Amino acid sequence: MLILQGDYELCTITNYDLHFEVEPEKGFFNSQGTITILNDTKEAFKKLSIMLYHDLNVKNIRNTENESLAFLQEKVSLEDEENYLVNYITISLSEALQPNEQINISIEYEGSLNGYSKVMAYVKDKIHKEFSILRPDCHAYPIIAEPSFISILKSYENKFTYNILVKVPKVYKVACGGVLRNVTETNDYSIFNYASVSSTWRFDITAADYSIVEDKDSNLKIFVFPEHKANAENIVIMEIRRTFELFEDLFGDFQEGKHFTVIEVKESYGSQAGDNYILMEEHGFSGDAKKLTHLYHEVGHAWNVKAKHDIQRTRFFDEAFASYFEALAIKKFYRYKEFTAKMDLYRNLFIESVNADKINFSTPICNYGKYEIGHNSYTKGPWVLYLLNEILGDEVFYKAIRNFLNKFRDKEVDFEDFREAIEEVSNIDLSVFFKKWIYGIESSEFLYSDVDVKHMINNYKSVE
Repeated sequence: MLILQGDYELCTITNYDLHFEVEPEKGFFNSQGTITILNDTKEAFKKLSIMLYHDLNVKNIRNTENESLAFLQEKVSLEDEENYLVNYITISLSEALQPNEQINISIEYEGSLNGYSKVMAYVKDKIHKEFSILRPDCHAYPIIAEPSFISILKSYENKFTYNILVKVPKVYKVACGGVLRNVTETNDYSIFNYASVSSTWRFDITAADYSIVEDKDSNLKIFVFPEHKANAENIVIMEIRRTFELFEDLFGDFQEGKHFTVIEVKESYGSQAGDNYILMEEHGFSGDAKKLTHLYHEVGHAWNVKAKHDIQRTRFFDEAFASYFEALAIKKFYRYKEFTAKMDLYRNLFIESVNADKINFSTPICNYGKYEIGHNSYTKGPWVLYLLNEILGDEVFYKAIRNFLNKFRDKEVDFEDFREAIEEVSNIDLSVFFKKWIYGIESSEFLYSDVDVKHMINNYKSVE
């Protein structure tokens, strides 16, 4: 296993211009194109390292002058997860890349995907005749990172643009969260050209025998498996539309742009949110609208702000907010009883995690990232917002959250930024509340024991 020599700054990829040829019947794909690498550090680099899935083989790497560059590729385990294998490629540059300089590197690689289900159950990515998916979770395209899970997570903070071509047999349609520029046909193949709207942190590519459902008035497009088309037309599109209307009414205009895409993926592949799009598992296209409430969660991510690096892995500013927004949509659409049932579910799930490992009890929210237990932000996290909502009342709470989201639309945040933004609107000193719910573990006791909401509200006001 490769051992890292400390944590240091790496270059970043600022643009992908890649052409993928996907062969679902053969379980294979190849890619060729250019990545733009910026040295935004203070160090000159004579060598650059990129990472791909371990079953992808790099065939050629060239510089701007079309000269072949020497490179070494080796299959290694992450230093902090031996079951997580990657292809770690070290590229020797003809000239050192100086600080503030950038370079275009042409790369050609090919192979198959077989997921990472041993370490991330949802990453079952593969190229298959029924459904194919290429996403960063399975390193289907290059990233710059050292072979450690922490370094991979850090790489996802980088923003880039992309322009991709995806060639597939004509029976398939390609979905992506970007803007579809055009589709061209050559013999038995179709080539889909997608591009980013603005700088983003990921792109996902799927290919299947999709049907497409559109709502042109709201610029919404759904890529759905044919057997679920009727449900997408009659139920799902209405759920998405009314969720957007609710969240825009409560928290302001949709921040990511004018279009939104929903892409159906196979069950257990993981529902996820990107900029302007979501991946939604098959159960998200059920014929029962009441089974689609998790859809509200994924749409809620469109109103997330970005956390500062040192607290990003707490997952509070993405998952806690999306979870509570889901509960608010349930309250609006299915009344208060269903809302309280959802909050009770979050509470019970937190209790289950505490019973499984006491670290979930003894770690304050602000330190979730330190121990990689950010999963608690899905359960305990929304209770922070629930209590704030009860303390402030709906009118002030929604105004304060709207102010916070708008104020930090283009800036990273931490917990103090959040507290100050809420206090700015509410004119209430929330330092004791944050001490107990964000920086302390008294809140764990509240949720673990049989304490009602009224008692929790009264308790925050007490000063030790």
